[in-house]
Amino acid sequence: MIMEVDQSSLPHAMILGRLLGYPECCSSFIEHSGEDEIDKLAEEYTRTNLKDHYSLLDISLYLKGIALISHVPCSYECKPSLDIAQQTLSFVKEYKKATGFAGWASLIAEYFSDP
Repeated sequence: MIMEVDQSSLPHAMILGRLLGYPECCSSFIEHSGEDEIDKLAEEYTRTNLKDHYSLLDISLYLKGIALISHVPCSYECKPSLDIAQQTLSFVKEYKKATGFAGWASLIAEYFSDP
């Protein structure tokens, strides 16, 4: 179903975002900004633009596998996105020694050292 929605020629950012578990506010933001702008918007979410614990929303290294969320937040202080990032970081910390997970967990822990 997700593939079918993603390949649709109709606007589908809101539906796809919700299917993937992204916050409604972020899915709506992309729907209104336009799907063609996702890459440009994503480039803005770097540590330099994020303050304090919101640095967990840094998606600048997403393509290298170093991100705690897999969507573009609707703002630099999106609480639902921060909640997802904190849950992911918690998971990484809990399972950091699991086989096949240690290398990635180490990169995440290093990049997102406790803000």
